[in-house]
Amino acid sequence: MKTFLGGFLIGLANLVPGVSGGTIAVLLNLYEKIIDCLNSFLQLRFSKDSIFFLVKIAIGIGLALLVGSKLMSYLLVFYPAFAYSAFFGLVIGMLPRFYVQIPKLRIAYVLVGAFLLLIVEVFGNVTVNLGKASLFIGGIVAAIAMVLPGISGSLMMLIFGIYEKVIDALGSLELSVIIPFGIGVLVGIAIAAVGMKYLLSNFKNQTYNFIFGLLLASLIKIQPFGKQHLSILTVLFVLVIMAVTTYLSFTLSKKQSQ
Repeated sequence: MKTFLGGFLIGLANLVPGVSGGTIAVLLNLYEKIIDCLNSFLQLRFSKDSIFFLVKIAIGIGLALLVGSKLMSYLLVFYPAFAYSAFFGLVIGMLPRFYVQIPKLRIAYVLVGAFLLLIVEVFGNVTVNLGKASLFIGGIVAAIAMVLPGISGSLMMLIFGIYEKVIDALGSLELSVIIPFGIGVLVGIAIAAVGMKYLLSNFKNQTYNFIFGLLLASLIKIQPFGKQHLSILTVLFVLVIMAVTTYLSFTLSKKQSQ
């Protein structure tokens, strides 16, 4: 059940521009196992446990995309501050647990990770138009971003000008959009999984520090203030949501580490 819920949260995160599914996977302590299982699958080394694990993650993500696409679209249009405050609290609450997993803190790698994410955000308003190929290529780039903690796959979709089209297609099951985008996502996941497996196997400490930098910088993007005009009452609601989700995620991460 935990694995399924983890997949569901990863799926929801990938629907929100600026929020990374990879971040949620890291904070739920699912990231390395997902990478290991994906690499085993790509190398045709199947095991019952890895298959069941990936299936539960995939079902959770798929359900979140199908059920959550309309809900998140509604929240992001009418209540963006509430949606972002929930994810902000989720990340804040789980950061301490990730920090203690870093073998040795290396500030230089943390800064490189943070700087890279900020550079990506600078280009967030740039749109790349590749015509019909945008769905496939955008799917590849978005999937690689989804696998990398801190970098938003949805932001990459915005850059390629396909975010609204894909979100609408998921809600209406428009296969002419879903299929080319989905194929691109599968290709991107394969590329990212192989790359991350190599880095985690050979440069674990550097990679963890780099990821920590990505996570810290992602807080700037997902902070809820500035998403809409906020009244005093709305600010209070935002602060309450942040406090509740921070407490819940911190408690959950603490229980998982015991």
